[in-house]
Parts: sequence; C-alpha cells; structure tokens
Amino acid sequence: MSNFIFTGPPEDIRLCEIRKNENEIVLAIRGTLDDATYPIPIDRCDTQEKLIGWIDYISQKEWSSCLHIHQLIIEVCKHFDWPKPSV
Repeated sequence: MSNFIFTGPPEDIRLCEIRKNENEIVLAIRGTLDDATYPIPIDRCDTQEKLIGWIDYISQKEWSSCLHIHQLIIEVCKHFDWPKPSV
C-alpha cells in the first residue's frame, strides 16, 4: 500500500486512505468487508466548480468522512497546482 497518501492522525488510517495515479484519485473505504475503493477520474475534477460538485456528492455517501473530503480537496489542488484552501 505504499501508493496511498495519508496525512491524518494515525488512529484514523484504518478509515480513510487516498491514492492518486495519473488518471484518478481513489478513496479507500475502510471498514467494509472488502475494503472497497471509490475512484474519481481526475479530469472530472478539473475545475473548482466540478470539485465542489464532487465534494457535495461524496459528502452524501454513508461511508464518507471529513477525512475523505479533506484529502480529496488537497490532492486535487496539488494536482492542478491550485492554492491550498484557507479560511
């Protein structure tokens, strides 16, 4: 699993992992019987409007966590060289 990126607290590593390759970002859904994954094609996140759409969509999934959404935002911003979000 060396392809996975994780920046959350160590106790949460079982719940949320994210993997990025050339064409997609893959959210790992821990705690399921088969540790399912959820791929998101990177070209479907190529605008900030599309990213917000994905955030809304993923946030409605039962398996989704704040960590999934946070990691998705960070990885998409890095990929497209967008500024890291701040408040």
